[in-house]
Amino acid sequence: MIQGEVPNNVYTRNFLIEVLAKVDFGMEIEDIKDDLPIDLEKAVINICPVVTFNNKVDETYEFVAGSDNEIIKRANKNVYKEWTFFDGDKSRKVKINKDFMSISYSIYESFDILKDEFTTLLDALIESFPEITIKRFGLRYIDNIEPNKYTDTEEPLYKWEKYINSGLLSVFNFIEGGPDVSRVFHKVLFHYPDMKLWFQFGMHNPLYPAPIKTKQFILDCDAFSVGSFNRTDIASKIDEYHNEIKRVFESSITEGLRELMKE
Repeated sequence: MIQGEVPNNVYTRNFLIEVLAKVDFGMEIEDIKDDLPIDLEKAVINICPVVTFNNKVDETYEFVAGSDNEIIKRANKNVYKEWTFFDGDKSRKVKINKDFMSISYSIYESFDILKDEFTTLLDALIESFPEITIKRFGLRYIDNIEPNKYTDTEEPLYKWEKYINSGLLSVFNFIEGGPDVSRVFHKVLFHYPDMKLWFQFGMHNPLYPAPIKTKQFILDCDAFSVGSFNRTDIASKIDEYHNEIKRVFESSITEGLRELMKE
């Protein structure tokens, strides 16, 4: 893993398929089960002007004693709305319900834009609900690396040394020459003083459980903390998370991929 200062590499191309920032509320917000506050809705519409909603249902069960010691199963349903806002090409989405708020990007421009838009939404949320508590905050980046899209020659399916740190590739030596493989995927959970980071990597295979046929390598970094957070905490943590995600990503790739991303 790269130590010290995180490299400040600038790329003209990326392989990101999703970037997500999300807060989970400490307690469900009853006041947005049916409607959003006007000021919060306006703040979201300034970022994502198209809105839809779905009715969602949380269902729980309880068992009570009836007559003649009969056990009766009772279902309790909690119906609420979940709003999804998106821009014209649906590459930017905001989701809000009684339990969480998130913003996600399938076309990613910069961390500065993400941070500005997410904190704008967070400010509007807190202004509408000053007593809100945040129990979990997360930032996630998912890269789907497909070098054959940008090279003149079709490269072997399991050969990744040109693009991926060899420390992540030892299993490919084991499976080479064997039967077909449907998935080669790993998970590592890093513990830091104030956060955790799930790092998932490998050939996930969108056609699973069919054998792998497409040369794709996932690098998935999901940084998060669980506790009790205010707006200042989150504004600080989003920078911390981004820096550590960038460190893990840069540690996972080679100069070959950097050159491909700078073309």
